[in-house]
Amino acid sequence: MNKFTKKEIKRIEKETCFGVQEYEDYYYFNYYSPAGEDFGFEITREEKSKMIENIIDYAFDFDPEEHAAMWYGANRGEPSSMRALLDDADDIAEQLDKLSDLVKEFR
Repeated sequence: MNKFTKKEIKRIEKETCFGVQEYEDYYYFNYYSPAGEDFGFEITREEKSKMIENIIDYAFDFDPEEHAAMWYGANRGEPSSMRALLDDADDIAEQLDKLSDLVKEFR
């Protein structure tokens, strides 16, 4: 099973807003959005090329409108404004795109 090198993880953390935690079976990528959302996702540890493709796919499939709608009215401390939630979700999408672009270099 391949994994990201320590140098690659440091680049991710330095060049994107994502933190990376490495576990035995997966990597956890987390990001605190401008509105304070503790956003994160997991990528199962497997062949490095497959992990990279999974990150690229996750970024591509992320839908800011769907994400904002999920939190609208949840009353868990998030902004109550749909506009604020959409702006925040758009920021998350931008960060995911940056992460996706960066890991493409690790192929």
